Amino acid sequence: MFQFFFSLLLKINQIFFHLLLSVEVYGQFQTLLTELETLHLGQNNDSWIYKWGSTMFISNKAYLHLLGSVIVSPVYKWLSKSTCL
Repeated sequence: MFQFFFSLLLKINQIFFHLLLSVEVYGQFQTLLTELETLHLGQNNDSWIYKWGSTMFISNKAYLHLLGSVIVSPVYKWLSKSTCL
């Protein structure tokens, strides 16, 4: 899979980069190619562990992690108390 991706990047470099590029963008692309050439992939399977320490995705924990704690205005607390009996 990696070899396919790398060869695709090289083809993109040969085909599409005859267009005008800034020196900075071309340098970044060359850096990317160099990094990919030196990347050594193992045969082991990847394992993903979420921030909450589990290998299973749990949507409410993901939302809590993304949103964090939200500071609520005292007005909302007052409204909640006045309308909830």
